[in-house]
Amino acid sequence: MEQLEQEKLFSEIRRLKSLLDSSPEVHFELNNNLEFCYVNKAIRSILGFNPEQVIGVPFATFIHNVTLNGENPLTDFIKQVDVSESAVSATFSFNRALSNQHVVLKVTLQKASSMQEAAYLGRMSPVEKEIGRYVQSETIRLSIPNDFTLVEEVVRHFSESLSGKLNSRELLNMEIATKEMLFNAIEHGNLEITFPEKNKAKEDGFYSDLLAERMMNPEFGRRRVYITFVLDDEKVVITIRDDGPGFDHKNFREKIKPTINEEMQSHGRGIQITEAAFDSVTYNEKGNMVTLLKRLKKQKA
Repeated sequence: MEQLEQEKLFSEIRRLKSLLDSSPEVHFELNNNLEFCYVNKAIRSILGFNPEQVIGVPFATFIHNVTLNGENPLTDFIKQVDVSESAVSATFSFNRALSNQHVVLKVTLQKASSMQEAAYLGRMSPVEKEIGRYVQSETIRLSIPNDFTLVEEVVRHFSESLSGKLNSRELLNMEIATKEMLFNAIEHGNLEITFPEKNKAKEDGFYSDLLAERMMNPEFGRRRVYITFVLDDEKVVITIRDDGPGFDHKNFREKIKPTINEEMQSHGRGIQITEAAFDSVTYNEKGNMVTLLKRLKKQKA
């Protein structure tokens, strides 16, 4: 039975990699030595290398001036990834094949689960110029799978659109709060990982395995998160909905008051952060959709 389950897992991984091969972004895997053990075809169009040329080569080899002023930003980046439960992003300048040209890429990296052969999973794409300060109004509708790396991309785009409309502190709070809500939608909504399950898995060191197991289960893995971002001159409204069963948000808010235990406070911290970052945080009756509103200028008295 165990061998059959492993065969199913590897079959699914091969299927996913075949889909990644057609992606315009560079998707890759690194081993414990930070060497490429998989990369899709997009690396050819972005950096000019064939995938076969990259396999077995250290990731640092392709970074331009990986050591600057005696410091190694890549080392610091990997350290952040190693201690983070979610994906981490940073920008690096990469060497292009057979030329003196360089291209700046945004790298998003996360630790792989123990069920996967690679040590790290990542993606790279060219850094877009910020044009957010010139946007007067914008409406975006997204439907994303249970992919934590996509959360970083979504929040980055929202942040660019709000550039110049919020001060740096407000912008940072908005980013943190929106990530928290999106992580909750995937983790507790679509994947239905309860707080006791999460605590036990983290204590036992198998939290990444629990995530991978739920994502591989069609009952949970096929669910999606639906996001609407509406920006105008006066406000920004972000709506996040998941395919999960929802939760009793009224009762939960009562439980995270200061009188409750520290464990429950930590679980409710995401909601508390969000309520501090936005002017209005409202849930639907079912509890699987939250609407976040932030005013961009003070209302006249």
